[in-house]
Amino acid sequence: MALKPLNKPIVGRNLRSAVDDAPRCFDPFALAGRGKWVERSASGRTIDEERVLRSQHRVSDLRVLGTDDTEALEAVGVGRSAAGLARADEILEAATDLFFEKGYAQVGVDEIGVTAGLSGPSIYRRFKGKGEILSAIFDQSFDRLLRLTSHRATADPRDDLHQLVDAYANFILNNLKLSRIWIREVHALPDDGAARLRRRYRDYIDMWVEVLQRRYPALTDDEAETAANAAIGAMNSVATWPIPPKDPKVVADAFASFVKSGLDRLGSCGSLKSSVAI
Repeated sequence: MALKPLNKPIVGRNLRSAVDDAPRCFDPFALAGRGKWVERSASGRTIDEERVLRSQHRVSDLRVLGTDDTEALEAVGVGRSAAGLARADEILEAATDLFFEKGYAQVGVDEIGVTAGLSGPSIYRRFKGKGEILSAIFDQSFDRLLRLTSHRATADPRDDLHQLVDAYANFILNNLKLSRIWIREVHALPDDGAARLRRRYRDYIDMWVEVLQRRYPALTDDEAETAANAAIGAMNSVATWPIPPKDPKVVADAFASFVKSGLDRLGSCGSLKSSVAI
């Protein structure tokens, strides 16, 4: 049983119209395409189990599985054999380590192959080049974030907002290597990868905006978007600390508490007129 979309695809500002449709959860793989609130599969499969199921289908058949963005799904390996997925993961893991240690510009495909125990031609059978590898790392890390974010919306927007903060704080602190690559190497993404990231991030921010405006109905779109980007930016800063935190779990909880306290005060603030675009 595939994930079943609701009748109305949710895009951008239209997220608000689906808030009262329940039960449902936010499907991160649908978000890779257009962002849809969907019901979980009747089998009760987890997101990871659905991912395995998807990998057994050809990419051209993915429309029935909840998304029509074949580009993003191909980038993270959906549609490949189990062996192919494992090999691709080895390449991405090696590239992540090297990009983190040396920087994207200082790493070549051959070095990635040596680190992964593969030849250059073997890598090119799976990725077109270093730029596509970086794009796949971004797509895969975004998937991790969205798996943490997936939850049933509740009647309490404050609780929903706190869940978003907790998920993001835990993602950053438990994936510091990926987080630093996100911040440091985003400018190196090829055009198609950069466009895909902007689209996915746009949908992700819209999810924050929807929750913030349920929490504070007086907030304009620009104000809610500014608050969302400010909260996310504050948590991103942990990845740039010169000395990594000794206990990521403790820091994640503390940082999330700080950010939630700030967001809980939005109702007492004046106008936050701003224009933020991505």
